[in-house]
Amino acid sequence: MIRTQLGIERPTLAREIEEARTTEALPLKVLRQLDATRHIGNNAAHPNTDQAGVILEVSYDEAVWTLDVVVLMFDELYVQPVQEHARTKALIEKTGKEIPLPNLPKQAPATPVDLDAIDSAEPAD
Repeated sequence: MIRTQLGIERPTLAREIEEARTTEALPLKVLRQLDATRHIGNNAAHPNTDQAGVILEVSYDEAVWTLDVVVLMFDELYVQPVQEHARTKALIEKTGKEIPLPNLPKQAPATPVDLDAIDSAEPAD
């Protein structure tokens, strides 16, 4: 979403989040949540250990938190702009006044799906 909706593409997620922060492309509350999720992902990819040397696993709550941040970003970048656009358009039609319409979200290019490959895939254990 950072790349497709905000047009920010950097070598690392940390740099993308930092650029989003400097451009104020997302509300601060979303950026804080996104940055926390980045830390969770880093811990999953590169496990940390506690003082006793025990690996700190990603918890169920942290996994749910990550999904909640995806939903939060989806709402911010896709749902709210469409709702704002529709409300503004209705107001323009009602009043006849010229009000700037907010931009709609960009559409991601469609990725072709090979349905035959899905149908023939072995079920996961």
